[in-house]
Amino acid sequence: MPAYILRRFAALIPVLLTVFTAVFLVVHLAPGSPASVILGQEATPQQITQLNSDLGLDQPLWQQYATWIGHAVTGDLGQSYFLDAPVLSTIVDHVPPTLSLALIAEIIGIGVAIPLGIIAATRRGSLLDRVILNGSLVGISVPSFLLALFLLLVFGVWLRVLPVGGYEPLSSGFFTWLSYLILPGIALGGMQAALITRMARSSVLEVLGQEYIKVAKAKGLRTRVVVLKHALRNAFLPVLTILGQGLGSLITGAVVTETIFTIPGIGTLVVNSVLHRDFPVVQGTVLFTTVIFVLVNLIVDLLYGVFDPRVKLPSKR
Repeated sequence: MPAYILRRFAALIPVLLTVFTAVFLVVHLAPGSPASVILGQEATPQQITQLNSDLGLDQPLWQQYATWIGHAVTGDLGQSYFLDAPVLSTIVDHVPPTLSLALIAEIIGIGVAIPLGIIAATRRGSLLDRVILNGSLVGISVPSFLLALFLLLVFGVWLRVLPVGGYEPLSSGFFTWLSYLILPGIALGGMQAALITRMARSSVLEVLGQEYIKVAKAKGLRTRVVVLKHALRNAFLPVLTILGQGLGSLITGAVVTETIFTIPGIGTLVVNSVLHRDFPVVQGTVLFTTVIFVLVNLIVDLLYGVFDPRVKLPSKR
């Protein structure tokens, strides 16, 4: 197990280097200068040249890349051009809103999707099964930003029962914290809930056709016991894969939802940093989100052996 984890971390290095190189080139080759954005339209060419020199942007591109990589290895992600603060502390300050939103969206997906998938599988071909399947198809088809705008209109503008934007930390109270996250959580987790519903239905249906399930039913076990005790655990591996990938995607892909609901998370930080040509923050955020995504998938791999003892993690021979 430890050797397997170390090999996975070692495999992370080329992935990170590839992603960082691509992002570094895209960001630095994009039109617009950070100095021009910081100083404004009234700045003179001499002032822009001087600020570019102070920021090290007048150096060759390969030298800027080598400098940034060298500092990043030691944990120094640089200084924000626009915020004039360390990049690492800036990212850490924006993590709680994004993490809270991702967890709420994941809980909504799990709490709604898995029960619906089980119900649809156990009542295959019924009216309820068709309703759940059609509902999940609608959930997959509706973009998260469109669902977010609809939720804002109904619950924020018409009914005025929930905030239309912003964020309050958990220290302000659980229900206050939840009230600001419930709408964006539904908008962000809606599509994932639909995917999990269909995956759970397919997995449970496949397992229910196995011989040991038929034997359990022949012994007189109740359907509820057969499904929850025998079928669900063996059907959970494909669902676990979707959950793991979905959580990583929720954390890294909440840009649109955070922008619509004005949540000060990682997504909003990335958007503002791109607009201000804040290269160090963009690069540091990509580094952070890439590591999170890979770690989540590593945890999912390790959980395979927990839910299904037949799955053995590879070991070095």
